[in-house]
Amino acid sequence: MFHRALRAVAVAALVLVGAPAAHAAPWPVTPGNDPFYASPAGFEAAAPGTVLKSRRTQALAYGLPTSLAGVEAWQVQFRSTGTRGEPITAVTTVLRPSVALARRRALVSYQTAMDAVAPKCRPSYALRTGTEYEAGLMAAALARGFTLSVPDFEGPRDAWGAGPISAQITLDGIRAALRFGPAGLRADTPVGLIGYSGGGLASGWAAEQQARYAPELAVRGVAMGGVPADLGLVLRTADGGPFSSIPIIAAFGAAREYPELDLDSWLSDRGRGLMHHVNEMCREQLARWPFERLSRLSTQGPPLALPQVQRVLAVNSLGHAVPRAPVYNYHSRFDQLAPVRGADDLVARYCAGGGTVEKVRSSAGEHLIYAAVGAFGGLDFLQRMLSGGTARSSCGGI
Repeated sequence: MFHRALRAVAVAALVLVGAPAAHAAPWPVTPGNDPFYASPAGFEAAAPGTVLKSRRTQALAYGLPTSLAGVEAWQVQFRSTGTRGEPITAVTTVLRPSVALARRRALVSYQTAMDAVAPKCRPSYALRTGTEYEAGLMAAALARGFTLSVPDFEGPRDAWGAGPISAQITLDGIRAALRFGPAGLRADTPVGLIGYSGGGLASGWAAEQQARYAPELAVRGVAMGGVPADLGLVLRTADGGPFSSIPIIAAFGAAREYPELDLDSWLSDRGRGLMHHVNEMCREQLARWPFERLSRLSTQGPPLALPQVQRVLAVNSLGHAVPRAPVYNYHSRFDQLAPVRGADDLVARYCAGGGTVEKVRSSAGEHLIYAAVGAFGGLDFLQRMLSGGTARSSCGGI
């Protein structure tokens, strides 16, 4: 137990400090300038999850190539579905552990907390440049023998906080990974999902939509931590506080998929000025504008009270369906970004709908520290479920 706690603290430090990107290879071009990300002609006719193109790549973890540990990496472009049912393309990074470990033949879809709206923040790019904050946790998953699919689930417009598209891209990324020959998987390979914070939101959306959108997938378990289940609650909590950048970035991201937000009709001059900076930074921008009030960004009063904003928040919050797969929901009681009561309400809703939920609440850290501390319990859960184990439900006591 002591060694696990020590390991969790060490990984937490790596996750929070970030990843140095010192390496000799030329810096990759950003997704917007990389032809690999361009959609091929006629892709619309392909079925969702169809592999369109792929390339071997080099993933970096803290400046070191993952190939040193026997990990193979590919970027896979596939056909998916947009917010309004339109055909789109997306990319996932497939990471395959060493041959000995890969015999487990299980796939885990790892949704990162991108929490940004810039193309350079996509995990497919961050893994190539060594700037992926969650590389240490991915390494922990690979060490258990899981093959990983790490999707760019925000879509081609980098729409942070857009729920339905994140579900569809995640599920189609799983389909593509299963069909990608070099990964060595099969259609009936057991699948798990894991993600924290923004990645937990995407994982939750994929879990809720799996029975409808991709019922053929053998999803055995979903680990979702620090989940901002009720987006309205999260944005109200952040407004005016140390992380008041969150609602600002979320508004600009969501507007890319939901033009009905009509930002032009209510953004103040200050709001328009901030919009230009949002496209330049990754996760570090979450503390860029502390103690900012949303009301200062609007010419029509508090933005969260606007009818169109309320509608979009309702559409993109979790709780629209009960996941078919068992859920491991882990959350810090002292979460200052995603209040735990939002996650508790979601668990209660899943349980009332007949779902199976293992609810874990901890006093070990707050939102940022618990991202690492809690992840090992999530990986333990997935290892149990992907090995044919039984889910432990907390629903009887809720």
